[in-house]
Amino acid sequence: MKKSSLILLLLLSPISFPAAAQQRDDNTTQEHLFIETETQAVFPGGQGALMTWIKDNLRYPENARESHIEGKVIMRLTIEKDGTVTNPRVVRGVNEELNAEALRLASIMPKWAPGKNNGMPVRTYYTVPINFRLQQQ
Repeated sequence: MKKSSLILLLLLSPISFPAAAQQRDDNTTQEHLFIETETQAVFPGGQGALMTWIKDNLRYPENARESHIEGKVIMRLTIEKDGTVTNPRVVRGVNEELNAEALRLASIMPKWAPGKNNGMPVRTYYTVPINFRLQQQ
């Protein structure tokens, strides 16, 4: 009896793990937002180009530099069907200044090649780590 109750409870649970989630954004209509796709969204030039772009465009906040604050900010982006980066969110932050700089970088990113399912572009999530490291002198 306990075993069947547990199975029933799990089946009726509101928690689900779909391959796609629906989300309503201010600038898009409600449609699937994929967590996994057949073809992943790609920054122009690939992962190495993304890391180079971040390094070239990152502005280390002066207060954080003076306070010797370092760390890794993890951001979650939405890559739209047209490759536009929208809805950047800090998933794991370091402090207010470094988090704000990571969000600024997301706001100026160029368009990506969107993720695809069945050869068609789809909205998808992409997680980007941004490392803030001070140079040793």
